[in-house]
Amino acid sequence: MARPLPLQPGEPAHVMPRPAEPFPNVRPPRNARALVLSLARGDKPLPVAGHALLLCDRPGGTHPDAVRACEALTEVRGDPARLRPRTGVACTLQYDPVTVTASGIWNSRFIRFERTYGSPCALRAATGGVFALGGDPRRAGAEWNAPGAVETLPGPPLQTFPGTIRRPGS
Repeated sequence: MARPLPLQPGEPAHVMPRPAEPFPNVRPPRNARALVLSLARGDKPLPVAGHALLLCDRPGGTHPDAVRACEALTEVRGDPARLRPRTGVACTLQYDPVTVTASGIWNSRFIRFERTYGSPCALRAATGGVFALGGDPRRAGAEWNAPGAVETLPGPPLQTFPGTIRRPGS
C-alpha cells in the first residue's frame, strides 16, 4: 500500500510517467488559465529543481514574472509547444540538458507539456521567461532565463574558433 505524502527525505516517490487521462465527460472550468510549471536539470523531469504556479486569469501565483509569462502564453493560447524562439540569441553547443513541464487548464483545455532542451540557454531562447522559475541558478535556472545573462562555468575556458564570424551581408 502506498504511503501518503509527505515522503521522508531520501524515500523514493512512485510517480506515474504521465498523468492519467481526464475523466470522460468532465470539462475544465470555462476561461480558467492556470498552469503548474517545473524545471529539472538533466533529461528527465525528476527531480524537480524549481516549480511555480502560474495563474493568468489575473496574472499571479508563485511565478516570479507572471505578467510576462502570461503574455507569452496568451499569444500561443496556453500551449508552450507553440512558443516562438527568440531571435538574436546565440548559445554554445555545450550539452547541459534541462527538462521543463507544464500542466493545467487553459480556456477549457487541458494542457500537458514536457520537453528537454540541450542547455539552459536553448531553453531561454525557445521559451523566453515562461520557465524562469527563480531560486539558485545551479539548481533552478533563474539566471539562465534572465535576458542577456551569461552563465559562467567552472573549469577551463571554452575554446573559440580563430578568425571572425560575419553576418550575411556584412
